[in-house]
Amino acid sequence: MIEIQKINHDNFADVIKLKVAEGQEDFVVPVNYCIAEAYVDVISGEEGPMLFAVCNGDEVVGFAEVGLYEVEEGEFLGEKFGDKKYYDFNRFMIDARHQGKGLGKAAVLKTVEYLRTFPRGEADCISLCYASNNTVARNLYLSSGFVETGETYVEDGLDILCARLEL
Repeated sequence: MIEIQKINHDNFADVIKLKVAEGQEDFVVPVNYCIAEAYVDVISGEEGPMLFAVCNGDEVVGFAEVGLYEVEEGEFLGEKFGDKKYYDFNRFMIDARHQGKGLGKAAVLKTVEYLRTFPRGEADCISLCYASNNTVARNLYLSSGFVETGETYVEDGLDILCARLEL
């Protein structure tokens, strides 16, 4: 059964060992970088993102990073949808050894379920972005209830598509 757990001393070593499948390296930032970046946020006095180990029973099979953000003036979420605050799926991955087993969808749904409890405050939606050529991610997010927003931008030479899920 899929669960999300806060990263702690018990699961940390397993979390930092997570790797994406060959060919997916351009789609996901390494987990150790995500943890280091969150640490910098915290020591800088910012509220860092929420970091989770995705677990299948006792085994760590993936990683999720989400945060709560205010929509800034001119951002498409506010302009197009009237959103004021949103949870963002900053990063998400399932370890290469565990892909293709349906664990990704179960983990996305479990994370969405958690975010619907508004752990850091109320929000209008959950947002995420993915590379347009990452059809696996696209299919995963659309099958989990996300809807493409029509917003596209370029990052690191990749066309990035945005999707959202109303809360």
